[in-house]
Amino acid sequence: MATTKGRLAEKLRKAIQESNVSVDELAARTKIPRSTIRALLDEPVSALLPERVYLRGHLSILARELEIDVRDTQDLFELENPEPRTIDVLPPPRFSPNAIAVAAAIGGIAVFLIVLVLVV
Repeated sequence: MATTKGRLAEKLRKAIQESNVSVDELAARTKIPRSTIRALLDEPVSALLPERVYLRGHLSILARELEIDVRDTQDLFELENPEPRTIDVLPPPRFSPNAIAVAAAIGGIAVFLIVLVLVV
């Protein structure tokens, strides 16, 4: 299996070079923080990156600005950064099924006795 890590950064870097624009100019034109652009270029930065959904949005804006295929860049992003799967774990039931059945039976008997007392 071929590794895909870095293909997105390579594609963005190439597009920036072909556009003859600096990261600072790109940040100014798109209003995307320089640190986010540098992180997408796989440059070592110490920055707090936005949530995944915002990164995808920033990537779309960059792709449009650099006139590269937005869909292709999004696909590369997904390939290189798969969304972590979460498994919802249900808490254990508070009462056992047997306890619920017994409580329902007792409640039914109580209702029956109340109706019997009211009728007689």
